[in-house]
Amino acid sequence: MDNLMQKRPFIVGKDNYTKLERVSLSKGDFQEEWLQKLLQNSPQLLPVAEIDAIYAPLVCIGREVATAAGYIDNLYISPKGYITIVETKLWRNPEARREVVGQIIDYAKELKQFSYERLDKIVQAYNKSYFGKEQNLFETMLGHQFLREEDETLFVDLVEKNLFNARFLLLIVGDGIRDGVWRMTEFLNSTPNMLYSLGLVELEVYRLPTNDKLVVPNLLMKTQTVERGVFRFEQGRVSPVMVEHKEFEDYIMKSKGKISKEDFIQLLTTRNPKISLDNASRFLEDLVDLGYVITPYGKEDLRVKYPMPGGGSYLNVIYFSSKKNGRAYKNVNSLERDLLKFGYSPEIARSFYKELELYQDDNLGGNSTINHDLMKMINSSDEVISAFDKLRSNF
Repeated sequence: MDNLMQKRPFIVGKDNYTKLERVSLSKGDFQEEWLQKLLQNSPQLLPVAEIDAIYAPLVCIGREVATAAGYIDNLYISPKGYITIVETKLWRNPEARREVVGQIIDYAKELKQFSYERLDKIVQAYNKSYFGKEQNLFETMLGHQFLREEDETLFVDLVEKNLFNARFLLLIVGDGIRDGVWRMTEFLNSTPNMLYSLGLVELEVYRLPTNDKLVVPNLLMKTQTVERGVFRFEQGRVSPVMVEHKEFEDYIMKSKGKISKEDFIQLLTTRNPKISLDNASRFLEDLVDLGYVITPYGKEDLRVKYPMPGGGSYLNVIYFSSKKNGRAYKNVNSLERDLLKFGYSPEIARSFYKELELYQDDNLGGNSTINHDLMKMINSSDEVISAFDKLRSNF
């Protein structure tokens, strides 16, 4: 904590600058209700995608949700049925600093007992109270245009599964995370049957010259998602031990339809625990940032394509598979043919594959495909993303 640097934001004009005044949320000007309402109306302030993309985007489905352990401040869900529990804390009360971690874990234990029907009733009551309409949970997701009518059965199944497994994201959000909260590892070993992730988010609030406020969210700490909650104590610290977990893989294999990017990452890292979920997520997001479009390809693979100039057409670049511990593949000469079809030199494809030669592994597929070790590509993300960047610079 002593090494955290104090940020000092400035507004820079043409000939001058203004240092912004940080507003203390602990001096009585603000209440936790203000913070809860802010996060209810602006869930995008919470950096959940930096913890795990499956929890984003957030849709608020409850405030002051009653459980046997107390009231959950803010409750959210993603279109994939993954639930986020938020506990807000302004650090006026010293007891809160020591109790907040245990408190939010107790909420998770209680939420694990919920059925889909019970959660659905909570969402209906929330919508009636705040918006004057009794929309259920699925109707709420439809209203946000995140799901289609035909997604209902799969969505309900995913929510029920995540409730049963307590696959939640727990976020403690406050105006400054104090030393006592950082010593959270003692709580983790007490919940061996839960699959939650936990993060600490600090909200810095600054007063603008217009009296509006600038809010800066900082993700201070996150735990790994721990399969079956197994921990090891070594050299004075608690660390998670990853255990083989086949349940998610079995579920995906039985599901209908095409795999999503988030479920592909989960399936890939389940099959190959040597691949970090964070690294895999960041790798795909970096490709998207370059302008690549990643779409499902069947129940287990993803297709990576690039929009060609003029719009309406895409160059199929490569496919990612969760099989064989992760592979990237493309039919021999197919990229060259596609480039010729769009009026570009096939030499572009050869240069691209030359950049990826280090990761090529012919043992991963047949003679008709060019195959690369996806784990090696993800673990060498900077070099691989550079190769994709060079490819797109030709268009």
